[in-house]
Amino acid sequence: MYKKCTLACLCCFVCLFASSQFEKGQKVLSGRLAFSSGKNDNVYIGATTSKFSHLTISPSLGWFIDPKQLFGIQLSFGSNYQKQVNGSDNSVQTTRDNSFAAGAFTERFIGLTKKVFFTINVSASAHVSKGKQTFSFPAFSSEAKSTGFGFGAGLAPGLSYRLSPRWLVDASLNNLFFLSYSRTVAKPAD
Repeated sequence: MYKKCTLACLCCFVCLFASSQFEKGQKVLSGRLAFSSGKNDNVYIGATTSKFSHLTISPSLGWFIDPKQLFGIQLSFGSNYQKQVNGSDNSVQTTRDNSFAAGAFTERFIGLTKKVFFTINVSASAHVSKGKQTFSFPAFSSEAKSTGFGFGAGLAPGLSYRLSPRWLVDASLNNLFFLSYSRTVAKPAD
């Protein structure tokens, strides 16, 4: 679990460059694909079992506004699933939701060596989500639908290594600082 958490904190992605140096107007295409899943068994509190999975796809496009400053836009799609079974009353709660986000970012490159750069990424984004919750008990079941929105801003330092004139590998601390607001409203399904 520790290895998975460490890997999740280090967001690694690959960027494609048109030439070997950072130049004003140069374009960067990058993206991120993240998947996580897990299971938690709690035998002390009513024999509760919880399973979850999460998938995120985030492409981004940026361009250099000067040789050390990148500006870009990013999109993100996320899908979540969670199922919780409570052994003490045989209840089952299932949650599924999808989210879509769009945002902008800027990244500053500070040269440490000819091929290694320290980076500071500042981003802002907004998201919308839609979901469905199902509650099942032995005697009855109910369903609720949810909608939500939110926005946030973050700061992520990192390192970049230039593999070749066209490839750059980035590793960053995902959201060293992140401030957000989110609101979700659930209503009984018709």
